[in-house]
Amino acid sequence: MVSNKNNSEQDVNLQPRFVKSAVWAMQREHETSGEDLQFFRRLTHDYLLPEDTCNSYKFLFEKMKEFEQDLIQHIHLENNILFPKAVQLEEDLVRKK
Repeated sequence: MVSNKNNSEQDVNLQPRFVKSAVWAMQREHETSGEDLQFFRRLTHDYLLPEDTCNSYKFLFEKMKEFEQDLIQHIHLENNILFPKAVQLEEDLVRKK
């Protein structure tokens, strides 16, 4: 689809609002993922380690925190950069038809 942006001779078989619908679905998944992260934080008391924690437990919590930060960045990039650009591209292509 992106390659079609610069090639006006190519026919774009785009269903109206396909990208927008897919983005909406992925944003709902992101909301669910955010709720899951909140659940893990509640479950772990914000990743608070007990005093007598073993190294495996510490490692697990560190990896959970890393995963949370990676997921938050992923969601931010998609919701605030990729998705708006994809929706705009779809709107531009539909207008050209």
